[in-house]
Amino acid sequence: MTRMKTMTTVACATIATGLLFSAASASAQESANDELNACVKKEQIVTTAKGAGIGALTGLTAMLATHKKDDAVKGALIGAAVGGVAGFATAY
Repeated sequence: MTRMKTMTTVACATIATGLLFSAASASAQESANDELNACVKKEQIVTTAKGAGIGALTGLTAMLATHKKDDAVKGALIGAAVGGVAGFATAY
């Protein structure tokens, strides 16, 4: 696989993940109402978990697509961390 094709694959995976997060908007805010706060907390947990899952899959796919199977776990962990942060950020 050529270097240009590898870079294109990684760029496409990154853009696809970014578009996914920008399309999924959860508008949660803190409130004085305990019931609403519980709902906000749940939304934060759910969006963080979704982001981490999507990030892990994207990182794993990117490493496998670039034939770097030795770095697949590292790619999945980095993707999960970035996806989790992005997921948590979208809960606000």
